[in-house]
Amino acid sequence: MTTSQHIRFISCIMSILMQGCASNTDRANALQVWRSPKSNQDQLVEAVQILVPLKTKPGEAIKILGPGGAWVHWHGPTFFAYAHPNQELETREPTPHDYCTLEYPTSGGSISLMFSTAKGGHNFNEYRFVSVGFCETGGPATNRGGGGVASGCSTNESVMRK
Repeated sequence: MTTSQHIRFISCIMSILMQGCASNTDRANALQVWRSPKSNQDQLVEAVQILVPLKTKPGEAIKILGPGGAWVHWHGPTFFAYAHPNQELETREPTPHDYCTLEYPTSGGSISLMFSTAKGGHNFNEYRFVSVGFCETGGPATNRGGGGVASGCSTNESVMRK
């Protein structure tokens, strides 16, 4: 490994430890995509993945992405019931949850950044970014940032997938 490659490798490892391995060019391009009214939902989700490192505090995410998002708190047990055509009603036990989403409206839905806290409680600054997805208006959420907790962005069951 050359000295130049060694320095780049160490720099990348330090970047990962601090906020991810996105270069300044990647971040600049992602910010341009985020701000463009012509970007589709997949491009916007990918831009957030580059711009907002995991475990980012909500206030910092807002500083990065700018105004226009709505902070939504989802808590309590959720009861699931689904009527399959020509079959019995499928139900699941209520499951407790406590997370927040930062919703940025876009064409056909919103870009939903999910924040969770290990401590419980409702202190805004204790929440940390865990995933991002697109919530179709009246439809399911699609998660591309990890997690696995469904966002409550619609009246239908929301499906989060990696």
